Amino acid sequence: MVDIIKLFNWTYVSTIASEGDYGEKGIEHFKILANKADICIAESAKILRNAKHSDFLRIIEQLSSKANARVVVMFVDEDNCRRLLSASREMGKAGYFLWLGSDSWGRKIHPVKGQEESAGGAITILPKRKPLIGMYSI
Repeated sequence: MVDIIKLFNWTYVSTIASEGDYGEKGIEHFKILANKADICIAESAKILRNAKHSDFLRIIEQLSSKANARVVVMFVDEDNCRRLLSASREMGKAGYFLWLGSDSWGRKIHPVKGQEESAGGAITILPKRKPLIGMYSI
């Protein structure tokens, strides 16, 4: 993710993490690497396990407060990704953010189905996969 940010010469981003090991440790590691690459973190938000709709609206408002940090690095599960995209549309911010989604989003359709306007321009990553020679699926 840091390599992608550097490729586009972005230097000021925000982050969102889902509560728990995946989200919090992912963002923690990202922040370490971002610091080494001179990437500044404008805002950091965390989605609690029992987050309500109003929490997602608050996060979008928080992210919007830094107009120069429209790139948002996300380590969130696909359901919370969907809820964030919906909240951005509801807050009139569809297409405002450039989401940089972790492998929990990847190529999945569920987070963006019906949210295409909010997700437009997103970049998502997947670990490189290669089939093993001689292996087959059952």
